[in-house]
Order: sequence, then C-alpha cells, then structure tokens
Amino acid sequence: MFRTILIFVFLTSLAYSQEYSGRIVPLHKMENGVVNVGPCLVNDSIRFSFEIINDGEKVLYMQPLVPSFYLGASPNDPTQSQFTFFRRITQLDRVFPPNSRDTLIIQYNAGDLIAPPLGWYEALLGLSLLKNDDRSGPPIAKIDTFLLRVKKVVLYLNGIDDVVNFDSVYIEPNVTPKITWQLKNASNKSIEIIDYQTRVITQQPSGQEFTIQERPANITIQGKNTIDWDISYQPLDIGIDSVQFKVTYKPHPEEFPDSVNVASMFAVGTGVHQQINLLASNHNLVGDTIVLGDVRAGGSYIVAGALINNGNIPFHTLSEYIIDVFTGNEHTDYTITNKFGDKTEDLLPDSNYTFIFRYKPTENGLDIAEYIIESDILERVIKGVQAEKRFLRFYIKANVVSPKIFIAEDTLNFGSVTLNKPSCLNYKDTSLTIYNIGNEQLLIKSIKIVNGGGANFFTGATSLEIEPNSSGKIDIRFENNSGTVGEYFAILELITNAPMPQNLTKIMLWANSTPTLSATISISDDLRASPGRLIEVPILLTSDNFIPSEFAKSFSFSLSYDRSILEYKGVVTLGTASVGAAFEGDNSENPGKQIVDIRFLKPGNDFFEPDDTLCKVQFFTYLGNAVATEIAIINPVFSDGNCEDLFELNVLNGVFVTDSVCGLELKAVPGNFAGFAIKSTLNSGSHDLVQFDCSIGTAAEVSFRVYDAFGNILSDEIAGKIPAGAYTYDFDSRNLASGIYFIEMSTPFLSVTNHFVIIK
Repeated sequence: MFRTILIFVFLTSLAYSQEYSGRIVPLHKMENGVVNVGPCLVNDSIRFSFEIINDGEKVLYMQPLVPSFYLGASPNDPTQSQFTFFRRITQLDRVFPPNSRDTLIIQYNAGDLIAPPLGWYEALLGLSLLKNDDRSGPPIAKIDTFLLRVKKVVLYLNGIDDVVNFDSVYIEPNVTPKITWQLKNASNKSIEIIDYQTRVITQQPSGQEFTIQERPANITIQGKNTIDWDISYQPLDIGIDSVQFKVTYKPHPEEFPDSVNVASMFAVGTGVHQQINLLASNHNLVGDTIVLGDVRAGGSYIVAGALINNGNIPFHTLSEYIIDVFTGNEHTDYTITNKFGDKTEDLLPDSNYTFIFRYKPTENGLDIAEYIIESDILERVIKGVQAEKRFLRFYIKANVVSPKIFIAEDTLNFGSVTLNKPSCLNYKDTSLTIYNIGNEQLLIKSIKIVNGGGANFFTGATSLEIEPNSSGKIDIRFENNSGTVGEYFAILELITNAPMPQNLTKIMLWANSTPTLSATISISDDLRASPGRLIEVPILLTSDNFIPSEFAKSFSFSLSYDRSILEYKGVVTLGTASVGAAFEGDNSENPGKQIVDIRFLKPGNDFFEPDDTLCKVQFFTYLGNAVATEIAIINPVFSDGNCEDLFELNVLNGVFVTDSVCGLELKAVPGNFAGFAIKSTLNSGSHDLVQFDCSIGTAAEVSFRVYDAFGNILSDEIAGKIPAGAYTYDFDSRNLASGIYFIEMSTPFLSVTNHFVIIK
C-alpha cells in the first residue's frame, strides 16, 4: 500500500518556485538508497540520523503521517514485521523555518538473546516536506525513501556487510575495481585484533585475483568505531571467484585471556569475458578471416559465417556494418542479408548464429573487407571493460580478377577516300588497338561488323586473346566500290569475357568518300613592313564548299623569295590547322638553295584541324637589294595517307613590299647603312650587360630599340641628338632569358638593325 501511495504522490506533486525548497540527507553512508549501520549488540540500540534542511524562503512542515512520514515493512522482509523494532525518536508535527537545519532520528532496539533472533533487520522509511501554509497539500518534492538496515549480533566485531560482492568484472580489467569493507566494534570497549587471514574458496589456488589490504598486527579498534579494509578484484579467467577473510581478536583479554573470537566476510566476484568466434563458413576459414580466393568482378557470391559465443555472458548487438580496410569507408560491394542484429534474443553462451552477406565485387585486385559488430558491453553493469571490447571485428579477403577492356576512342575514323583519281586508292586500312588493363586474360570471342548505309567495312579477325596489361590489334578496311560520294558508317561489335557491361563493346566505324577536291593555297599579295621587323606570313588553304585542312594528314611545300629582303625564322602552328602536328622541314635557310622546305605530319589517325590558316611562316625583314619580293609556293602536296595528291590546287603566290625610308627607295645590305652601323662587341656568353659599337655617319637624333624573336619591343630608349662619330651603347640584359634578340638604331631618315645572342 505504501509503495502505491508514493507513486501516486510523486505523479501528482507540483513544481514550486525556489521559495519552497528543502532536502533530507542521511548522516550515514548510503548506497543505492540503503542506509546500513552494520552490527548492533544484543540489549543495545543504534540510531539512524537524517538532517532536515530548509534552504528556501518559506516555512516547511513535517507531520507523522503519510505522505510526510512513513515507517513500515521492507520489501525484503519475509515476516513483514521487522520494522516494529524501529521507532521514531524525534517528535514530529513540527515546522522548519527558512534557512534552518534539524535532525530526525530513527532508533533500532536489538532486544535480548531470546527475542528477536539474531540476524539482519530492515525497515522502509519515507520522508517528505510540506508547505506550512498548505499542510493538506502535496509535498514540495517527491518522497525520499530509505531502506534502513542493521544486524543484531552477540560478537563484538562484525563487518558492516557480511558479503562484499563485486558482481561482474571483465577479465584482466583496465581499471581494477576496489571495495572498502568496514569492520565495526559494536561494543563500548577497545578491542585488539591479533591476526587476520584469507582463505581461497572457489578461485584458483594462486589466490592472485583478490587482493586484501595489508595491515600491521595488533590493531586496536575503539568502541563503536570502525576500521577499513580495501579489497580489490582482478579476475584472470571467467567464472565465479570467492575468498573468506577472517579477523581474529580477543574479546576479553583480561578476564579470559585465552578466549578468541572471529569476525569474517566473504568477497565474491565473477570474471566475465565477451568472446565471439568464427566457428564455420561456406568458404575457407583462417582464424578471424574468411578467405574467398579468386572471384570474378561482376559476379555474385554468398558469404556465410557461423558465430559462436565462447564467452560467459549473453551477447547483444547494437549495430553492424562492413567497411573497406583500404579506404575506411563503407564497402558498397557487400550487402548484409542476414544480420546478427536481426536475432531477437541475445546470443547466449555456447550458442551460435549465422550471418549471410551477398558480395558483388566491382574492382579488380586484393579486396579486404572488415565486418564490424558493435555490442552493448559498455552500457552494461560490468566493471573494468576495455573500450576496444565494444567492437568485434572479422575479415573477408578476396582476390578480384577479370579482364578489363580499354579502347581509347568510341569512334574509329577512317577519314576520306577520294574517288575517280588515279593517284588515290579507293580503300583505306587502319587498326583498332585494344588494351587489357585487367588482371585476367581478355578473350574476345566474337568480332562482328554490322554495316549500314551500303558501307563496306571488312576485317579478317574473328577472335582475339589479350593477356593482362597487354594490347592487341584488329585490322579493318574500308572499301568503296560503288563510286558513290558520301559518309559511311558501321558498328564493330566485340563480345568478350569481361564482366558486364564490358562483355559487349561497340565501336563506331566512320569513313567518307569524296570526289576530287579543289582548293586554293595562297599568300597575301599585300604584305608590308619596315626593315628590321619580325613578321608572320599566313599560308592559307581555302575552298568555297568545305574546309580542306580537315581532309589531310600531311602536307609539304617550298617557299622561294629574295633572301636579301627576307630571312626565314621558323613556322608558327598555334591557332592554325597544323597545331599538334610534327614539323619535318629544314626549319632553316639552306645557303646552297634559294628555297625553304616545309613539311607537317599529323600523328596516328589524326587529321589537321578545320582552319583556313594552314600555318604561319616567320621572316625577319631587311632593306635589301630590292624594294619587294615575291613569296612563291612551290610544289604544294597534300595527303590523307591514302591519297598522295589529295587536292586539285590553285596556287596564289604572295608579295612582300619594304616600306620606304623618308620617301626614298634606298638600297643597302642588312646591318650596314652608309656610315651608320651597330653591332654587339660580345655575341655570346653569360652577360648582365651587352655593349654595342655604333657608327653614326652624320649628326642626327638617335634612338635604340630592342626586340625579341617574336617582334615584341623589350626596350625603347631615346639617346637624343648625337654628333657623327663612333660610340659605345650599353644595354642592361639582366632580365633577358637566353635566346636571339635584335637591336635597332633609328634616326629620322633611316634605321639599322643587327642581332645579338644571350646565353645564361
């Protein structure tokens, strides 16, 4: 009935502001609501004291009735009458002023040897505080309940507890549990301890699992006092361990010097161990690892393992997952189809359970997965558990093998076949390179061409084997016997032993048949520049109906021009149809020839970019032996690899004209102008300063300008009016990289230019 009332009052109690505040505090050691005062001699009594604290602003009240006060039977009392030996000493029906303290005393009377019998006695005490201005109302807070415990004895020395229970402790705990056992002198006189001993009961004979504090002999305990003994427990194996600790003393050393009594207690603990092992698998089992051996990428495998609880405690799962040991991330190739955590009951000792995974490997190579099971062991009342025991770890090891096909492009471009031209073939051959980047032999079991649109693509290959990290080729021909102009296509289908979707690979085959194509190769006839300049001359390849460059894979031609006016410096391909092509010309003027040969070739199956500017030829200009020069294109030839004379070409040569100097058509040789000249005193070497010897034929305003090989102005300095004579000009070259540079000395009526070299 009392327990029901407590619950009811607790559920209906109201929350009050800080003006109503009080506490009830036991003045004895309390553990889990139990106030244990230990032994009480026959014909003696012992008291339980509680401090009543009003730390609020209002007066509190306590009455000797429920819900303010209750003293009744303990739920552990089989007789339901032990509480009758407890009584309240403090008179209730009293008030507690704000900020006051008072004491409530409950006394136990042991009685004589006849009644009641020796042993433990318990009573249940319930206390709460009421508002003094509303005594019929509910308590200001929930009812505090205390289990009062005392032992009626005839011996002077007894323990506060008969049994020190460590409960469950993990074997080889990370922190050794310790409990303090109190030995109490229940008499009023001093008692001397003459000896103490430990006797092993159930543990191994080593006796190393319990450790009881060492104390000197002949310890004296004053009347009504206690002495503490620290007891620690460190189990080495699973199971129940217990020892008995005995203390020997002389109760009447003067009256009966030979008489001795013994006080004892039992220390009990259970060593526990969470131990889950792999018992069996449908694959090879090595320790905590399931070994699958070689498995194919793209396959599907069932992995099952039986787990057995070899520990002595039930196992409960909180979570489980599989990670890739190489990345630490979730392993997406695994799916847990039968989880350990799906088991509705805990896995009891000596019981087993089977987990099941589905494994669909995707990537070749060594694959190690870690199956992690999280248990609730850290949330259970088990002392000394190492943090890492929270997780169980098992491993699945596999070597994933499969061929892996790699083809650089999904379209094989045969280019164009020119029809009705004797110098051009009506077919074109090419090869498809196939790489096996897997770790198993690639078997192309079927090679099939599906033609479309009347196309004619052929191959003699029907199958192909390619070892790992190797390549193979399939030769394919496009042939146009119909004479019809247009685009042609087909599909090359390869059926392989690679995992899906690579087991079927499709490559587009494309070719174009064209009539004899006409194009114009030209150079502008209006090229002009002053002497001493670096110019770029575009070579144009044009047509009214198409872009010719995208049909060609190589071209060659020669250029003829007046070498006293123009000096060849190279070819620029950036931003032209020839970008990325290999230059195969002389790349320099040949003194024994009056022409420059230029040849470009695109690598592999590539064609030139679709651009009307084929390339740009660089020249340096001089005031030469003539005012102008023709730049003639000689013997231009274009090829697509199949037709060595691809276009019917119309050639338009270019013309370069030297800009006049002061309106006069002057003739001179490069670098020397009738008394005006400039040249470097040092043409090579590592220099921070370059000196130039200057000759000035007549007084004039003089300036100096420095260019790089691309015609960029690097320095522009006005020297002012200088009289005729020989001079030295110093140029700071510290900021210049190694290379060829040009210096121009200018006057209002002429300029002279020369080159110099910087090497660092």
